[in-house]
Amino acid sequence: MKILNKVLKRRLHLVFLDFEGTQFSHEMIAYGAVIASLKKDGSIRRIHKGIKGYVKPTNKIGKFVTDLTNITEETLNKKGVSFEEAIDHIHSYCGRNFEKVLFVTFGDHDIRILNQSAMHSKKYNKDYLKQIKKYHFDLSGFINNYIKDEKNNSYSLENYLKVFNIEFSGEKHDPLADAINLAHLYNAFVRNKKIVSEQYKKVLLNFKKIPAPLVELLKKLKEEEKVSINDLEEIINKHLS
Repeated sequence: MKILNKVLKRRLHLVFLDFEGTQFSHEMIAYGAVIASLKKDGSIRRIHKGIKGYVKPTNKIGKFVTDLTNITEETLNKKGVSFEEAIDHIHSYCGRNFEKVLFVTFGDHDIRILNQSAMHSKKYNKDYLKQIKKYHFDLSGFINNYIKDEKNNSYSLENYLKVFNIEFSGEKHDPLADAINLAHLYNAFVRNKKIVSEQYKKVLLNFKKIPAPLVELLKKLKEEEKVSINDLEEIINKHLS
């Protein structure tokens, strides 16, 4: 898709990330990462084995987050590492591709967790953190331009997958499972142009501002050309190609 090529910039690998954070301070308590190798068309050729780890925050997890994620203070005391070690682990996992990949998340809350953890940490590799933040891609924000619910709101990761007839795999709010499912959502979006086209038409009908495909259609009308639903279909497919 041309619309994704501008984001990917010929990258051959993506790293899908997911972080879990504390309820109030939003410090990282768990992380998941998975590398995906891409084909020339941007679709995924292979999803590599991912990594997962726990992080010790300076503040308490919070009951709501514990109930949501099943991560307890005991888990962090036994398995948790420092924020510095977590960032180093992600860097090591990416290897020589660390400075060449795009880091993909679902929403921008994961970047907030990185920032909050950095604020509460005295020692960590600032260059590694800058690299992740500089080359970050919010997939949900991107897909939200083309697919929304009937009230014009964005979907959850699970519900976006359902649009493409994909069941969520693994435990919800497990960071590695979320990262892997995010990779599946990315691939489904790239490979299912027909579904995206149908969904995008629904979004266009509810749009308050006129998006690019309708602008092109209006230009045809301005030139007194006859237009039809087939013309709109062609313009949408051209825009999504």
